[in-house]
Amino acid sequence: MVRATAVLVMTAILFSRPVLAQIPCAPRSEVSAVLQEQHREAVTAIGVTSNGAVLELWTSSEGDSWTVVVTLPSGSACILAAGEAWQDVLPSQRYTPIWSSPRQR
Repeated sequence: MVRATAVLVMTAILFSRPVLAQIPCAPRSEVSAVLQEQHREAVTAIGVTSNGAVLELWTSSEGDSWTVVVTLPSGSACILAAGEAWQDVLPSQRYTPIWSSPRQR
């Protein structure tokens, strides 16, 4: 129930204005501790953005929860999105979205 409430709050935050002023941020060590201890999540994907921020996907081993976190060069980590029912997609299972153009296929 707490996780569902957090997801609803995050959805409201992400679709309100101004978005950046309302995204929950804290030192990365604190965000990491909460995701590891309270949600049993670990980093499963990572990338660096064009402005030097680090984008991480955290997922639980059972797939029951996931969180997208961006860590800014300042060390502040912000939760961009969170949800449930994460599923990894193997390359053999990938599909072409119906909205893609024939040239992209």
